[in-house]
Amino acid sequence: MALSLFCILSLWAVFTIDCYGLVDYNVFLGQNSRPLLLRFKKFGRGISTKEKGHFGSMTPSLINSPETVETLHGIYDLDFMAKDMIREFKVEYPYDVAAISLGMFFLAMFQLFTTSSNLGYFRVFLVLIMLWTSFPCYADKDIFILAGQSNMSGRGGVINGTWTGYIPPECSSNPSILRLSATLMWEVAREPLHKDIDIDATCGVGPGMAFANSVLESDSSLGVIGLVPCAIGGTSIVRWKRGLHLYDQLIKRSKAALEDGGTIRALLWYQGESDTKNEEDAELYGKRLEEFFISVRTDLSSPMLPIIQVALASSSGPYFEIVRKAQLAINLPNVTIVDANGLQLLIGDPIHLSTPGQVKLGKMMADAFLLSY
Repeated sequence: MALSLFCILSLWAVFTIDCYGLVDYNVFLGQNSRPLLLRFKKFGRGISTKEKGHFGSMTPSLINSPETVETLHGIYDLDFMAKDMIREFKVEYPYDVAAISLGMFFLAMFQLFTTSSNLGYFRVFLVLIMLWTSFPCYADKDIFILAGQSNMSGRGGVINGTWTGYIPPECSSNPSILRLSATLMWEVAREPLHKDIDIDATCGVGPGMAFANSVLESDSSLGVIGLVPCAIGGTSIVRWKRGLHLYDQLIKRSKAALEDGGTIRALLWYQGESDTKNEEDAELYGKRLEEFFISVRTDLSSPMLPIIQVALASSSGPYFEIVRKAQLAINLPNVTIVDANGLQLLIGDPIHLSTPGQVKLGKMMADAFLLSY
C-alpha cells in the first residue's frame, strides 16, 4: 500500500515539475547552435572507454555544465555530435498527458478493486486531485496565430538567400513556448518558426519568438504559449480571401491548435507590402483587410478576437502611403496597431526587417498585447 502511494506521488511530482519547466533539458552548444539534449549512448554501439572517462561518473547537473560543453567541443566534431551524440529535444505535450493520466487512472482502479478498505477510494480521489493540478499546465495554452507575409514569416539574418543561423537571446527557445508544426504537432518552438510553413523561401528570424519571450517575461500568470505559424511570403491580401487556400489553412491550423486545449488569445498580422505595387489594390486594401479580419473572427467563433496589426515599414511598390493609411484607419473593435515604420531593414534589402528590427517589433507587439488585453 505504501509503495503504491509512493509511486503515485512520485509520478505526479515528476510530471508537475516537468510541466512547469523547472528542469532545463537543453544544452546549448555555441551561441548559434540549436538546443540539443545530450545522449550517452551512440546509435548502434555502446559508449567508448574514452567517453566513459568523461561521462561515467557525472551527475546530470555536471553533464549540463559549461565545462562539460567545452570538453565536448574539444573531443568531438560538432557535425559528428549532431548525428551521433545528441538529439533535438521535443515534447509532445498532449501525449505525455494522455499516457501519464491513463497510467495513473489504471493504477488507481487496480488499488480500488483489490482492497475492501475505504483507503482505495481515497487513492482515487488523490489521483484525481493530482491530475487536476497537473493537467492545465499542458492543456491551457495561450495560443497566438502568426499570419501575413515575409516580414511575419521572418527574413532576419537572411543574406543572399542563406540564413546566417544567428539567434539573438530575445528569440531563444523556451520549454514554455511551443509551435504548431506543418504536421499539426506541438513542439518546442525555435527559429525559424516558419521553416516548414513558408517553404518556398529561406526563413530567418521573425517577430514571433521575441514576442512570446517578452510576453512570458512580463506576465508570470501565463503558462505555456502556443504559436501557430501561418505566414507566407509575397502574398497580397486577395490571396487571404475567405475560401482560398491560405485562408483555409489559417483556419484549419488555428482549430487544430485548440484540439488539445487552450485559448486563442490574438491574431498577429503583418502584411501589405505586396499590395503597394498596384494602385487599385492599394485603394481597396482597407476594405479587403476588414473583411479578412471579420471572416477570421466569424470562422473561429470569436467575434472579439484581439488582433495586433503591424503598419508597414517598407514596400514593394509606389503606393506605400496609401496602404499604410488604410492600415492605420482600420475601424474595428479590438484591433491594435503597431507601427513598424523606421525599424531597421536588412542591408541592401528595401523590404525585409533585419534581426534587430524583428526583435524590436516582437517586443512592440508584446507591449501592445499586454497593454490592451
